[in-house]
Amino acid sequence: MAHLGIDFGTTSVKVCLKLADGTTREAKVVHNSDSSPGEQDAMETFLAVTSAIEELSACFFGGLVVDTLSTCCQMHGLILWNTDGTCSRLITWEDGRCTPEFLSQLKKKSNRPHVDLHTGYGCASLAWMREHDMRQLQKWQFSGTIGDYFLWRLCSGMKGSFISDQNAESWGFFDATTGDWDWEAVRALGIDKWLPKAVVPGGTVVTDNHQCLNPGLRVGKVFVPLGDLQASVYSVIGGNSGRVFNYGTACQLIKTVPPQVTQPPILNPSFRVCRYTRSLHLLTAASLNGGNALKPLQNQTGVPFSEILELAWLRRDTPLRCKPTFLGERHDVSGKGRFWNVGLDNFTTGDIAAAICRGVVENVIEMMGDQSERSDQQMNQSERSYNQEGQSDLSNNVDMYAVGIASRPIMEYYVRKLLGNFKSGEASAALGAIQFNLGESV
Repeated sequence: MAHLGIDFGTTSVKVCLKLADGTTREAKVVHNSDSSPGEQDAMETFLAVTSAIEELSACFFGGLVVDTLSTCCQMHGLILWNTDGTCSRLITWEDGRCTPEFLSQLKKKSNRPHVDLHTGYGCASLAWMREHDMRQLQKWQFSGTIGDYFLWRLCSGMKGSFISDQNAESWGFFDATTGDWDWEAVRALGIDKWLPKAVVPGGTVVTDNHQCLNPGLRVGKVFVPLGDLQASVYSVIGGNSGRVFNYGTACQLIKTVPPQVTQPPILNPSFRVCRYTRSLHLLTAASLNGGNALKPLQNQTGVPFSEILELAWLRRDTPLRCKPTFLGERHDVSGKGRFWNVGLDNFTTGDIAAAICRGVVENVIEMMGDQSERSDQQMNQSERSYNQEGQSDLSNNVDMYAVGIASRPIMEYYVRKLLGNFKSGEASAALGAIQFNLGESV
């Protein structure tokens, strides 16, 4: 038996093939599909998908035959398409067209106490098009994530449109109680016509025994696309309880919580609760600022990234402090970064880099607040909590995994100092999607 996983990423496509003996083969293709800020040319991504599949298929005489196809994708983005396969550009999670004032007006359409809605979210993008670009919106019949569209296209036009509850929740105007859209709100906004009509749980088979558009691929069961966050986390901890610190271009601090924990009734919280498995949800502080926070320093000094990290290690105990929210955050789009404890002897490149690296970890801890300690209650404020050793009170006696910091001693140092001991791990969303749908342990 063979299983294929595809991760439709913002900058690249990753494909993982898991063979009967448990071994895996992977292919990655960078798609360079950015067509304008916050938008991407979906066809470039499609070419990357077919190229990655063909790379794996070349190893198998007669093409690639797999028992299951699992996919995951960037969760918030919106793409529209027609039955003939033509599609719009992808409006990504990085899109900034929706102002705070516009989002505030949209939220008033819902009677629910809290609406998790930000610019770049699918429902917000649809509502913006409904109000500002109706002529373009009326060209299209269906909408979904980039994963939903490519699954529809790869499988030669499945009947109807599907979206997983994981991704629907990430679009905004999702009713967690019913597991469906907040239909009253989306009808009031006039966007119900384009929304996927079927919201199904992650792990649902949406079609079977399909001859794909790609001639080198034949598949058995096809699962609804998952969120890339959930698939990445699953590749690290599976269906077990745990905590994950994920350091990449951006940064996330994640903890599993019981499904009874829901989004709190506060405006613009710095964390969110995401659907995961039937028995667990994910309490997530997702910062826009991670490894990218060092980019301005690299650009200004001309020092290579690897050397900046080495200089930071030499000044790892600097008294200089930084809140590196240079890109703002979803809950505070106008927020700016800042430095303090600045002295004549602690503002070198190494000090600045060390303060930024420490600040990245401290920022997600602050965003999480004390939610991890009291996740069985609905919170009305965020507060930062440290124990006597200076570590964040986030342990709750579950394993801590740190992803993306291997070979980066400075990040390992601050994660251990601020979050406690951890196990190193690497995430593969494409593999995690396979494991999630098959219910495999990690």
